[in-house]
Amino acid sequence: MLNKYEKTMKTFEYAIIGAGLFGSAAARYVSQHSDSVAIIGNDEPANWQAHSENFGSHYDQGRITRGLDSNALWSELALASIEAYAEIEERSRIKFYHEVGSLQVGPSPQKTDDYIAKTAAVGFAHQLMFQNYTSEQFKDVLPKMAFPEGFSVLYETELAGYINPRDLVKAQLNIAVGQGATLIRQQANDVSAGSEGVTITLSDRSTILAGKVLVAAGAWSEFLLNQSFGFELRPRTIVLARLSQSEAERLKDLPAAILYYDDPAREVDGFYMLPPIQYPDGHFYLKIGGHLRDLVPPKSAEELNAWFKSNGSEKEAEGLKEAMFDMVPGLQAEELITRPCVVSATPDGDPLWKELVQNQIYICAGGCGAGAKSSNEIGRRGAMMMLGSN
Repeated sequence: MLNKYEKTMKTFEYAIIGAGLFGSAAARYVSQHSDSVAIIGNDEPANWQAHSENFGSHYDQGRITRGLDSNALWSELALASIEAYAEIEERSRIKFYHEVGSLQVGPSPQKTDDYIAKTAAVGFAHQLMFQNYTSEQFKDVLPKMAFPEGFSVLYETELAGYINPRDLVKAQLNIAVGQGATLIRQQANDVSAGSEGVTITLSDRSTILAGKVLVAAGAWSEFLLNQSFGFELRPRTIVLARLSQSEAERLKDLPAAILYYDDPAREVDGFYMLPPIQYPDGHFYLKIGGHLRDLVPPKSAEELNAWFKSNGSEKEAEGLKEAMFDMVPGLQAEELITRPCVVSATPDGDPLWKELVQNQIYICAGGCGAGAKSSNEIGRRGAMMMLGSN
């Protein structure tokens, strides 16, 4: 079907648009079935301020991984992904998974649909290893951390911890390329289905033709496809606390942590914090992120790119700093740095897998703030959808 175009453009049986967490995972699975696979996506820019094209949200050293979740589907996706981590690390020879444990913290439940109660119920259903403490009891377990009185702490000691998303993407891509996939370090600017296949226009104005295309471009997916799926793009700010060697050593045994006050009066809530992690500049940082309620979603790719060139929200950063120093009493930070991020939230809170043009164009997107840890399974399901398997 594609032979008539071979003289004028590169042709592939499959193409994955997006070389981030979902796209790299999908590419690894698709390339197990075909040696005619293109992976299209920008590399991480060396200079964010000078970068004029789209950004990825995986440019980071730490994202929490865990089986415990208040949503059964997200727990299922995470556990399936965690099960695959060892194989990915072995085949790529890249370590990205650190099993340091994880905390889920929130007000002690008063009813079965409270956050902690739902999370514990999912944990019991999936037979996960975790302990349940009051915040007062947890002071004796880990005195270096503190949580509000009257809160519950679910401590997941096995499987949970953090992944390095940069290294996970690198590992997935290395395996896919080793299986014969072609990595094209450009941005896809247009996707058009036709009788001969799907034409993809790249940022250098060249084109490629593919039989089937999976769009896994994260927050930019709707803009690329010029189609709305009801995503809410939520600008997020993170704070990195640079630590001295001695402070990083003092806090090296901290688990990852998620804290919900579940208080509508709080401007910033839904905190997540990573233990000290070494970043590419050689320094160790404690990272925290959260949820600013008063957000203004970007309405265009240009607005989204402008957000990534900013330092994030000062209001959100102040709430994050307060929570960080509350959770780690006596924290000594040499510097506090803010960075931007974005969450692609779907209307139902689940990832979106959908066929858009029959047997030609598909979408796999919508991390909902929990996609990194589950990305292997999300990408696998996207790949299987495109391949026509269950």
